[in-house]
Order: sequence, then structure tokens, then C-alpha cells
Amino acid sequence: MSYFTTNVAENIKKIIEILREKGCVIENEHPYSYSMQWTEALVELNKLLEEYGYLGEVKSIGNAYAGIAVYGMYDPDMISYDEAMHYLNIEGKRQSEE
Repeated sequence: MSYFTTNVAENIKKIIEILREKGCVIENEHPYSYSMQWTEALVELNKLLEEYGYLGEVKSIGNAYAGIAVYGMYDPDMISYDEAMHYLNIEGKRQSEE
């Protein structure tokens, strides 16, 4: 099963662009981030990133905010877990206030 099938090249290039810019990608920045709740999706994403020339390996992050789960990915060679969680917390707060 593939988690990523629609406009893969375009979507992976966009993720790489965001990763290079800030070191993480959160749900509000790209819909693939939501799939980071599944280990298999993370493995598939890392293979795709490598295929499209990304040299790092991303890890998943996620947390619940007022009953809403929010996910993302980050490159630990670029930013720390705490820095990535900072961005996730901002998005979690935004979603929980909607």
C-alpha cells in the first residue's frame, strides 16, 4: 500500500523545499504531514525524499490538542525535537481554536 499517490513528484519537491527552509513540515503546510501517524508512511516518505535528492532523514512528530491530533515531520540534522514541537504546538493551538 502506498500512502502517497497523487502528484508525488510535485508534493515531494514541496516537502523538500519546506524542510530546507525551516527543518520541519506541519499539517497546515502540507497534507502529507498527516500521514506521519503511520510508521509505514514515514518509511515510504523517507524513501521518496531520498529518490528526489533529499539527503536527510525525517522523523515524525505528533501530539493531541483538546482531542485533535496534529502531525508533522522534522529533520533532526536541521532542528531539534523541541524546535519542531514548537511549530506543532502553534498548529495544534490553531486547530483546537477553530
